[in-house]
Amino acid sequence: MPRKLCNDEPVIFTATVMPSDGDRSVSFLINGTVISGCGDQPLIVIAGGGAQATCTTSSLSVGVTKTSAAYSGDACYGSSIGKQVVRAHTYRLRLASRR
Repeated sequence: MPRKLCNDEPVIFTATVMPSDGDRSVSFLINGTVISGCGDQPLIVIAGGGAQATCTTSSLSVGVTKTSAAYSGDACYGSSIGKQVVRAHTYRLRLASRR
């Protein structure tokens, strides 16, 4: 069961894009709207052929939140959207880029 957040409680979103060469960016969204300060977050290359983007925000409303992360895609990898229900202080969204 998803956990409810308190007002102004910080949340760290992490999106992993696999495979990825680290080009482009990820935006974190709630109900299709970019979270303030969490648009176009740069990807950082990680071990295993992927890349990660993170964003910290305290602007979430009280309650259960359905979130998503949108990878912008590039010439080699297509765009992708991953969805997750917010459950705790740190959340991870895993995206699979499409060729």
